[in-house]
Amino acid sequence: MEKSLEADIVCCIYAGVKPSWVGPPFVNGLPTQYSHQGVEVYNDFNHRLSWFDNRRILRLEPVFRNDTGVYSCSLAGVGNWTVRLNVRGKVFVEKLV
Repeated sequence: MEKSLEADIVCCIYAGVKPSWVGPPFVNGLPTQYSHQGVEVYNDFNHRLSWFDNRRILRLEPVFRNDTGVYSCSLAGVGNWTVRLNVRGKVFVEKLV
């Protein structure tokens, strides 16, 4: 299993409200929705997601190499912000007992 500690993805849009977030993995060409207008949307990543600063910071913990991709936050009527996350570095292997 390849993993690192954590990755914080910052949404640089600020309007005092919680943004919507989408990102990998893409299924049928569509990104996974993590939250919509600040409300968490259930998906397989929920157990690894944390939110900070009024949901402007999305933390993946632990982060895996396959988390590499484009993440976007948006606020209705304000705009959107896109961040590309490249996960590189040391490979950690967990020993299964």
